[in-house]
Amino acid sequence: MTLKKNKQKGFTMLELLIALTLGLIVTAAAVQLILGSFITTKLQEANSQIQDSGLFGLDYIIKDIQMLNFGNSNQYEMKSNTPRGGVVLTAGNDQSNLNAALTGSITNAEVVSQSAGVSNMAEIESDQLTIQFVAPANIFNCEGVSVRAGDLIVQRYYLRESNQELSLVCDANTPTPATIIEQKTNADGSIEPIEKDNPVQSAPTAISGLGAQAQVIIPKVDQFKVLLGGVSPGGNLAYYDIETFKDKENFKIVALKLSVLIRADGVVPGGNIDAGQTFDLFGTEIDGLSGTLSDTTAANKVPRQLYIATVALRNGLGVNND
Repeated sequence: MTLKKNKQKGFTMLELLIALTLGLIVTAAAVQLILGSFITTKLQEANSQIQDSGLFGLDYIIKDIQMLNFGNSNQYEMKSNTPRGGVVLTAGNDQSNLNAALTGSITNAEVVSQSAGVSNMAEIESDQLTIQFVAPANIFNCEGVSVRAGDLIVQRYYLRESNQELSLVCDANTPTPATIIEQKTNADGSIEPIEKDNPVQSAPTAISGLGAQAQVIIPKVDQFKVLLGGVSPGGNLAYYDIETFKDKENFKIVALKLSVLIRADGVVPGGNIDAGQTFDLFGTEIDGLSGTLSDTTAANKVPRQLYIATVALRNGLGVNND
């Protein structure tokens, strides 16, 4: 009787290597797919955040700008010397836009619209836009404070640094209180406080509250820039930066262009983002208004979006009554 031996057959070394290689290829493809999905999700979240900040924040600012110069009786042109003119370019005397005394530590030079603010762009300073108008109804100013119809509102928009980040903030004057307390001396010599109604002031002689409690309108902003659309005495329209327009005394402002460069919270790993790209702040390459970020390192590869808006100033298109 012959005994048969059972031979066990297994995988050869070559087969094992092939199987291992195929497994690694499939695993690498799956990992790449997961990483790609993660990066895409992060980019979508970042773009959604930027879009929310840009659209809602810019829309809020535009609504305020559309009100500037409202209630400025018989002053239907806005120039650098228009009393109570809607765009505040000058301050400190009767022939200036802001011809009221400032209380507190802030100065006239700090209040007016200007181009000397902090920025995250190389060699391009950010702007401050100061506007004023009379409240058309009972509304809230940009600090969330209630303002009565007929009271003057002065607001300035600028970039402020906090915790090594820049945000677009708004600073407003203190509204006129609805009531005031006066002291009444009685016949017996005693003093009695009397509460009296306080009328609104569309043209106050003193303005308080500026520089005290600015509120964030758009967080994480790298640049805020403004161009003023000016019409010459001959009727020609052109756009100028704030400092250039201040020298054009006979030009009237009929429109504004705003540019806001907004960034996301942080770096998106593996995202196809160029930290050294050039930003044209108003859509085309303009000397002094096109440039790169101050920090062009990989650590600043953060999603960014530029928002541009043009606003026609309906409260400053007429001719002053002389």
